[in-house]
Amino acid sequence: MPWAPGGATDILGRVLAKSLTERIGQTVVVENRAGAGGNIGTSSFVREKADGYTLLVATSSTNAANPHLYKNLGFDPHKDFAPIAFVAKIPNVLEVPKDSQFTSYKQLMDFARENPGKLNYGSAGVGSSQHLASSLLMHLTGIDVVHIPFRG
Repeated sequence: MPWAPGGATDILGRVLAKSLTERIGQTVVVENRAGAGGNIGTSSFVREKADGYTLLVATSSTNAANPHLYKNLGFDPHKDFAPIAFVAKIPNVLEVPKDSQFTSYKQLMDFARENPGKLNYGSAGVGSSQHLASSLLMHLTGIDVVHIPFRG
């Protein structure tokens, strides 16, 4: 699992692991190796022995976006993987804290336009879908907000 515990992809991976455990009668363990927009766990996966006992929950970030964002991934998404299943679409959602002064998208965008660099947003790292979606939002709306990348 190239993402931190508790995120959407991790939760999906744990549901899959539970289902696989029940189906094959052998314990399936989720091992999180977060960081670098999913690259740490993904490159670690590639170095594992190809014995059929190790699976990767890859994402659009790790296998589609990151090859265009990072020079040295430690893996080649075209050569190093054999996809076995498409399991989910996970949407991104724009949220503010419940007690925020913003109660609408318009209020948030107006404030962001009038106060460049005063708002922050968090993501699961550079190259994550949250980072790219926010970059697209900034590009389309002309706002300037500060990216705070996390390990997950």
